[in-house]
Amino acid sequence: MNFIPFDLVIVIALLQFTNIQPNNEVISDQLKIAFEKEKTADVIVTFKLRPSEILSKISQQTKSVTDRGGKLRILSDELESLAKSSQVNILKKLKEKNFASRIRSLWITNQVSIDGASLDLVTSIAALTEVLKIDKIYSFKLEPVQDKNKDDNPVEPHNNKVAYNDSISDKEITQASVYSWAVWKIQAPKVWEMGYDGQGVVVGIIDSGISLTHEVVYDSFMGTDEYGWFDPNKMGEVPRDITGHGTACLGHMTGKYGMGVAPNAKWMACNCVDNGWRYRTDWVVECFQFMLCPTDHMGNNKNCSRAPRVISNSYYTVPGESSEFFREITKVLVETDIHYVFCIGNVGSACNTTGSPGNFEEFIGVGLTTIYDEYQTFSSAGPDPTGKLIKPDICAPAHMVMTAHYEFGNDFIDIATGCSLATPIVGGVIALMVQKNPKLSQGSVKKILFNSTTLAVIDEPKICGDTPHDQIPNNRIGWGVVNALKAIRNVPEP
Repeated sequence: MNFIPFDLVIVIALLQFTNIQPNNEVISDQLKIAFEKEKTADVIVTFKLRPSEILSKISQQTKSVTDRGGKLRILSDELESLAKSSQVNILKKLKEKNFASRIRSLWITNQVSIDGASLDLVTSIAALTEVLKIDKIYSFKLEPVQDKNKDDNPVEPHNNKVAYNDSISDKEITQASVYSWAVWKIQAPKVWEMGYDGQGVVVGIIDSGISLTHEVVYDSFMGTDEYGWFDPNKMGEVPRDITGHGTACLGHMTGKYGMGVAPNAKWMACNCVDNGWRYRTDWVVECFQFMLCPTDHMGNNKNCSRAPRVISNSYYTVPGESSEFFREITKVLVETDIHYVFCIGNVGSACNTTGSPGNFEEFIGVGLTTIYDEYQTFSSAGPDPTGKLIKPDICAPAHMVMTAHYEFGNDFIDIATGCSLATPIVGGVIALMVQKNPKLSQGSVKKILFNSTTLAVIDEPKICGDTPHDQIPNNRIGWGVVNALKAIRNVPEP
């Protein structure tokens, strides 16, 4: 038997790997490494024609269009047209190869995601002149909310609630409202008394899904037949919750019985989380596509007039992870008549720990405070990675609050804490604001929110960025704690 020297084997292997990659710049290094370990990979193909190149054209087309759904329809049609023209060759190639795995056309970013692609397939796609790059699909971990056993200073909110709400009658106190002190803390019930409770407003949530078994969210579901649910993974007709995270978050935005800030708003949801508690970026893109121009649960029959007014997003990338993916989406999202709130992160009080895209200038990044209006020390602190932006923008009280949970039917988990729960509280306040004035722009909502806050206490005097902790805004609490009553009073009549 003849043996080939070990070093020669390595050389041959490297040459083979190089020879089947005609364009090394197109295939990312991460994807190359993935193929060294596995025969297939889930990949995302980005095309040279970028959506940002036609956004100015779309803006001109929609300048005289007064109907909100009509504007979104033009936006989606133009972006889909760009994607279709860019992706024709790759889809033809996949058909020729009888590729049977899941393929997704992503028109917001002009990309195609492919599950289970082989190295041979990837190298053939890389040869197409219209392809800019091919990457391994990126995913990032969903951080569960904390329970009181993980908190150094647990606070029983029901023991403190009456101190902040002396006027609450026994009749008004239900099981949920006793524990959901946060809505009382931000004075949402006083806004309800003024007639603003979210009625007529549709909100969206992109998360781990929603469980319809929970009483606090069931009645306010838009309905599958009314474009209320999309799951890019299972394409199921009935909403489901992979982890319970989405149900817990939604409860603080639209939950009944005093749990949610906007209890009479309707909700629609999209799942972008896998069974490993990880967000898949291509599913996130599909969820935003669904929210911008809703479809049925199979992704067909789009109707842009059903788009929500507010979208709550309780996820973030941790410092050091790439934000390029979110940058691509942002260019399109800012062109819509939709208000976006994002969790700033639970990384800790050290400076420069904010996550994307909550630390982008274009979005509202939400931090976390306690029942005593104190900055919660594991809420991420700014500034943004450039050092120029103060982040978070605003905070909400969600430290040791009662949450809805999918595992326990209509029960309420004892206590939970997290920036994830603070984010939908701000989303709920925005829902109240747009109920009063549906014409509010993204910029107007920010300005009103930031100038309607209450001050939070920061025990740690450390300076983050160039902003002292006693200056407002600063890089721990932003402009302060959201206040629904102040905000609604500052919303002008339409």
